Amino acid sequence: MRTQMVMGGSSSSGMRDELAEWLVQPSVPTDDPLRWWLANRNLYPRLSQMAIDIHTIPGMCFHDAFLSITYHILVL
Repeated sequence: MRTQMVMGGSSSSGMRDELAEWLVQPSVPTDDPLRWWLANRNLYPRLSQMAIDIHTIPGMCFHDAFLSITYHILVL
């Protein structure tokens, strides 16, 4: 019998292992992963919430001067 691990390391027979279910599914190519997770919220409620949280983190942009200074510190 396989036990499913949930937050805090406790096991619960009532909880689905959404990650294991998602990993065995065939890969579906998509141009918009956020839209895919939003459309599949009902299939993977907890996993989709984590994916949505990650995909909505704003990207960062570094100014060229910062990159140049960083390069000189790390490489030279």
